[in-house]
Amino acid sequence: MSAHLRFAPDVLRRLGEELNPSPEQGILELVRNAYDADAARCTVKLTNVARRGGALTITDDGVGMNRRQLRDSWLVLGRSTKESHERTERFDRLQVGSKGLGRLAALRLGASAELQTRPKAKPGVEYCLAFDWQRFDRAGTVDEVPLEIEERDTRRKPGTTIVVRDLQRHFTKTEVTRMARALLLLASPFESGGTFRPQLSAPEFRELEELVRSGYWDQAAYKIHARLDEDGRAHVEMVDYERKGRITKAGHPDIRRVRGAPPYVAPHAEFELWVFRVIGDAGTRGRTGGVSLGALRDWLSVVGGVHLYHRGLRVFPYGDPGYDWLDMNLRRAASPEERPSTNVSIGRVQVLDEDAVLQQKTDRTGFIETDAFADLRRFAQDALDWVARFRLQEAEERRRNERKRARDSLESAQTRMRRLIADTPQATRAQFERAERDVERAFTQKVSTLTDDLELYRTLATIGTTTAVMSHESFNPPNTIIRLAQSVRRRAGRLLGEDYERIAEQIDLIENHARRMATLVALPRRLLDRGKRQRGTFSTNEIVEDTVKLLRPLLVEHRVRVELDLDGDGPRFVGTVAAMESVITNLMINAVSALDSTADGDRRIRVQTTTDDGKIVLDVADNGPGIRNIGVREIWLPGRSTTNRGVGLGLTIVRDVVADLNGQAAVEANGELGGAQFTIELPRAED
Repeated sequence: MSAHLRFAPDVLRRLGEELNPSPEQGILELVRNAYDADAARCTVKLTNVARRGGALTITDDGVGMNRRQLRDSWLVLGRSTKESHERTERFDRLQVGSKGLGRLAALRLGASAELQTRPKAKPGVEYCLAFDWQRFDRAGTVDEVPLEIEERDTRRKPGTTIVVRDLQRHFTKTEVTRMARALLLLASPFESGGTFRPQLSAPEFRELEELVRSGYWDQAAYKIHARLDEDGRAHVEMVDYERKGRITKAGHPDIRRVRGAPPYVAPHAEFELWVFRVIGDAGTRGRTGGVSLGALRDWLSVVGGVHLYHRGLRVFPYGDPGYDWLDMNLRRAASPEERPSTNVSIGRVQVLDEDAVLQQKTDRTGFIETDAFADLRRFAQDALDWVARFRLQEAEERRRNERKRARDSLESAQTRMRRLIADTPQATRAQFERAERDVERAFTQKVSTLTDDLELYRTLATIGTTTAVMSHESFNPPNTIIRLAQSVRRRAGRLLGEDYERIAEQIDLIENHARRMATLVALPRRLLDRGKRQRGTFSTNEIVEDTVKLLRPLLVEHRVRVELDLDGDGPRFVGTVAAMESVITNLMINAVSALDSTADGDRRIRVQTTTDDGKIVLDVADNGPGIRNIGVREIWLPGRSTTNRGVGLGLTIVRDVVADLNGQAAVEANGELGGAQFTIELPRAED
């Protein structure tokens, strides 16, 4: 008696859920199928998805499938008849699908699904295939459920339509926006007029499409173009638009800095990266005017990061927020100068991979970590390292020249002064000589003070960069917890039914706390953004609002409410964003620490800006206990703190930064709200 290996319907559910745990990734797999079908357009339509019971429709204008292809390929899970070297007839594409598993995630989103396909080779004919998943769930094994391929006449053009009905979950606005971004990036936003344009029929897509297609490429400070040839040898070129388009090139030995400079074992690849200055006035950023800083930031928030394109389509999750696969942010945290981060750059690594060297994971979340993929990543990282070394050497040379010029200028001024003193009458010469000695003593004392400050801030810089590295290392665990919590919620909801409510609150708490952790660990990296140290004229109100937004997770965690009372004229100051941000951040963190010592209640911080007689007045007050056990003069000194947890450096930084901005800082132990009240006065920039 012979027997056959069979499997239960639960396997279908598990394959659908575990291979593509997020719904948009399952939908993207069907869009990828349209790409392999030589389609020019593919439209995803969501109908009534704000609640359960909605529908999903995916339509393409590809070549469609005949009865044999449906039976022997599309319905055979885990095996694909697509040849890795085979190219499509219409657009000469290499196939991207290989396992035939990805479609399950989307098809299982609803209670039923229907496929309608119209083969180009057989005009006027449509084949239909329907899935009732309840029938599968009731069956003992999947082969007990027959599937009928229906043939009927049609006037519709060739292509394939898949309809998933009675969706078993709803889609949030955030998920729809995320799907819109994924579809826009799938076929690359780097050039218009491509051969494949997936679209989402939703307002979120239209808004994002307008933003993405606008493109601000001409605002880049510099561009990197690296190439890995068929022999595994690398070449890189940097175009510096801030220096009149100067081009600098390097060859393989300069990039591959290991003994003997062996070739990379990765397939031929192209790496492009555009780096932007997201700080400063329009005249100091980019090459053209008329682009607001907010518009540039909004664009980068959608398209930023380095995306990986394999055979013309983007591979998830490379380039997604929180997935820094080239470790750009980690390397920048360890060595901040002259290194771009993911939030100020957009790039792509393109790999055709005609020999199918790279192997995508079964769940389609990236590539398996083979030697070929490791070397592909290393190639891009090495190209970034070369650019960073070159730009750092230039920066060091500029600093050496500036120090020499400053030293020569000082010596020249001293020589001129001595000559002038020597030429004065004897009666007044002694007074001038005493004045000269007084100036030299004062200058020496100032240099000594600056040296002490430099040592303090070097220590703070070490703390900051160490914190940034730690925050980078801590970024992935919270996001993993979030994904696992979402997976547990989906599975537990199906398995436990109404009993799920007994654990729903705990799962929600796990996800909410993980989200707070993810946001908080990102805080140091954003505060260390080098672009914020560019000098210019800036809006005080905008920096206040951005800083409060940046600190929002901390404020929520400590149950603190912030009131903003900002001057309607939008007063501007001359300095850096980093300087103002450090003042506001330290004052607000100081207030949060003070409020922690109060009983639960209405914890408030008020941030106010006003203008008075050519000055900007920044006022930060809280309703905490005020300043106790320490004098208001002592509070500015290094190491002095009102709490046992404080390190006593925050207000010292505030004092020094305000002084550098030609301003004044004052404090009341108990201000208008009852707690400490800090008042900062700065010169207002001329309009």
